[in-house]
Amino acid sequence: MKHQVFDIPVIKVEVAQHEAEVKSCPCCGRLEQAEFPPDVTHHVQYGRRIRALVAYLHTVQLLLSARLVQLLEEWLDAPISEGSIYNIVQESAARLEELMVELLQGNTEALFA
Repeated sequence: MKHQVFDIPVIKVEVAQHEAEVKSCPCCGRLEQAEFPPDVTHHVQYGRRIRALVAYLHTVQLLLSARLVQLLEEWLDAPISEGSIYNIVQESAARLEELMVELLQGNTEALFA
């Protein structure tokens, strides 16, 4: 006899903090700063998986921005503003449009870029 219990594992947002050291040249005193990874461009930003989730829930599941803010805060402890949701959806749409153009031109490699 078997019993099965289906459940969802605890979902938690991971925050990766990037720090760029600033050093001064011992000879001339000029300050030099290390570079951040190329995809880290803002003080606070959202990674590709949370961005994909936001775009999906907003555009496919038609979840209103205010409810999406509430869901991400309550379920993932991920603070996000309605403005960020708007920006994520707009950027996702623009990337999708670029991909569509590439595909219509016969560039199937664009799917894997």
